[in-house]
Amino acid sequence: MKRAERIGFVNAIISSVGYGLYPMFALLLYNTGSSVSNSLFYRYFFAFIIYLYIVKVHKKINLSVTVKEFILLFFVGIVFAASSISLFASLKYIDSGIACTIVFLYPVIVALIMSIFFNEKLTKATVISIICAFIGVIFLNYAEDMNTGGKALGFILSFLGAIMYGLYIILVKTIKDIKRLPPAKVTFYVLLSGTIFYFICLRFGLNFQLLTTPKQWLYALSLAIVPTIVAIETVNIAIKLIGATRTSIVGALEPLTAMIAGFIVFGEQMSVFDVLGFLLVTVGIFLVVKK
Repeated sequence: MKRAERIGFVNAIISSVGYGLYPMFALLLYNTGSSVSNSLFYRYFFAFIIYLYIVKVHKKINLSVTVKEFILLFFVGIVFAASSISLFASLKYIDSGIACTIVFLYPVIVALIMSIFFNEKLTKATVISIICAFIGVIFLNYAEDMNTGGKALGFILSFLGAIMYGLYIILVKTIKDIKRLPPAKVTFYVLLSGTIFYFICLRFGLNFQLLTTPKQWLYALSLAIVPTIVAIETVNIAIKLIGATRTSIVGALEPLTAMIAGFIVFGEQMSVFDVLGFLLVTVGIFLVVKK
């Protein structure tokens, strides 16, 4: 494996773990009384402010873009923000670990679309890893009763999040005007787009809720840094170095992280099927990394 590929896989793993902690921080903030849109506004707003400081002061990156690039980046950012709100909304109906495993179906979406429409070759190892990951997701969801307590709605919202996130990965990979931009610049405009999107969701600030306790500030800042700045930056690097499909498959660490965090922090149950799912998803990761 080449050095660039190793760096790509490391970034993909960091991104997946970061995204896997997103439900934990989101639920912790949501449980303090902050609404879904309000919580996500703080996530993107704080991340945008912090990242602006990083790229201007430390990286000294020129953030100027053409009108065409801005429109494309804004659209991609809205797609990413839509995936966030779909996953967050699903957490009201199903466990965080289950929601993330459903969202993890996005590698199948990415792989199929990239193969059918963009002629990205599906190797034998990639196909097997996708199958293992997909079966693992089925095991992880086996015990969930989708006919009670709005769980079907939670499933639909999570699946919508998978579609939107898969679309985001494909857009970053295939749009030439975005693909040639530095990852830091893409991240900056994705955060800006998300901030604007959720400000609009808050009826242009009319439904805005202030953070009034130290816990709310802690959870909001954690939500902005770990599953946002770190995760977005590393996933953009990974896509450039190892491609959209393999980045997506390494994303299997996301539901594993979410389920472990849900078990430890919220007491969410783990069954034999969860363990089997973990093993199958891990095999999928191993196959794609060893490719």
